[in-house]
Amino acid sequence: MVSESSEKKSVILILWTLRGICLIALVFSLYLLLHHQYLDYSLGSISAVSVGSVGALFILSEYSFSRIGGMKKPDAIVFAILFPAAFLWTYEIIYHFSFPPSPGPFSLTELGINLRYLATAGLPIIPLILLRKELTFKRISAILLGIFAVMWVFWLLYGYPQYFINGALNGGKWLIYSPPVLRDTDPWDTSLFLNFGSKTVLAVFFASILKMSYRQEAMSLLRWLRIMK
Repeated sequence: MVSESSEKKSVILILWTLRGICLIALVFSLYLLLHHQYLDYSLGSISAVSVGSVGALFILSEYSFSRIGGMKKPDAIVFAILFPAAFLWTYEIIYHFSFPPSPGPFSLTELGINLRYLATAGLPIIPLILLRKELTFKRISAILLGIFAVMWVFWLLYGYPQYFINGALNGGKWLIYSPPVLRDTDPWDTSLFLNFGSKTVLAVFFASILKMSYRQEAMSLLRWLRIMK
């Protein structure tokens, strides 16, 4: 009985610690974006959108899995950690395989590297298969996925994956693959918008496939606030 009680306390402590970290991540992400800092170099050039998206997806998925899916708290916590990881690696796989092949003859080494990357990066996406009963593909999910695809294709045509820094193109070795669309200048930082904007849309898509009615949850929150008054 004592061990069961201590186990529950440990689960609660872990849960609230993770929630606190995620809330800090959300606030930190908003701070960076409000100051037009899309990358935080102190954390290894991590994307502000990634930080905020992971924090939000953990909180939303843990709520969905435990309350709507009826999972036990430990299981809900584990899957709520894996769910944002699946989002990140889905984006990374799409990004990685959007690169054109290296110039030159076909290389078995390059093929092996890509297969190894696909195998290792694909592992964090497997939990989505295990969670298929807890996820639902809604109409809004299809719309969001379509928006993401349109933004991604436009980025490819625009000159993906180059960044236009201070109005000048900084494309590195990928410059030779850039189509002649806004190839020399970009006064509106469109490439940055397409990068972080598409990642945000993909994060919202992941949030949309959770078995949650956000309208009902918002109404419940409003009713709770009225009671508190």
